[in-house]
Amino acid sequence: MKKMHFCTGIGLLLIVISAYPVFVLLRENIIDHNVTNRYDIHYAYQDKQGYEHAIDTQNINILNHHIRIIEAKTGKHAPLTSWDKDENVPAGEIVNIQYQLDGRDLSSPSEVWLSNRERGGRYFSWLEILTVKDRKTDQNLVYIVQRITDDQISLEKSKWKIIRIHQDGTVKEKLLSYSDRSKDPLSVKLLNFSYVGGNSMGYHSDMYEVIPNVIFPLLYPLITVAVGCAIMIGILIIVIVQKIKGVRKSI
Repeated sequence: MKKMHFCTGIGLLLIVISAYPVFVLLRENIIDHNVTNRYDIHYAYQDKQGYEHAIDTQNINILNHHIRIIEAKTGKHAPLTSWDKDENVPAGEIVNIQYQLDGRDLSSPSEVWLSNRERGGRYFSWLEILTVKDRKTDQNLVYIVQRITDDQISLEKSKWKIIRIHQDGTVKEKLLSYSDRSKDPLSVKLLNFSYVGGNSMGYHSDMYEVIPNVIFPLLYPLITVAVGCAIMIGILIIVIVQKIKGVRKSI
């Protein structure tokens, strides 16, 4: 009996310490599955070979609309990273960006750090234009996603500008902060898809964004919760079998 109580305690302990991280991982999986199934996301820009690519032009025609990115020089340059210094890469310019849709201004100008590398596109990790097909409503939409906090701001304090353009030219803009991201799963998906998030992030938790290893999430919490459940199921079976035997003896 003492052995059974000990095993019950171990099983409950494993389940309790594993329950929350398992819930978090399941929630992230479910949300991502729902967003992926509902929305078909693509880069709006295509290179000369016809392949989708990060935006590398200041003019693009999409959904019968013309989007223009206007750059205004500020005379400032982005700080060099340690990798820039090691590779002797010059600092990238900081410009004010203004969007136009069919000649009319969208949003207010804001600063963007231009890429100082040839790879990744002119605005890599700062802004992107994406097409989104909403399979549920059959709508075709264009999204402009832009980071408005710089590389020196932590992810937890980061903010983004999300501009949604409908086929009829209707425009809706919102400001998204890291702390409010759980309210807008599609925007999180767009930021991660386009790398404009700065760093990859989860819908509610960034638990999935850590580098996976044997300890997490395999050993903990997946194996620990599985072992805990197996122990409890085994004890339940033993209890049921003992009760059945007791009933038979009493007959």
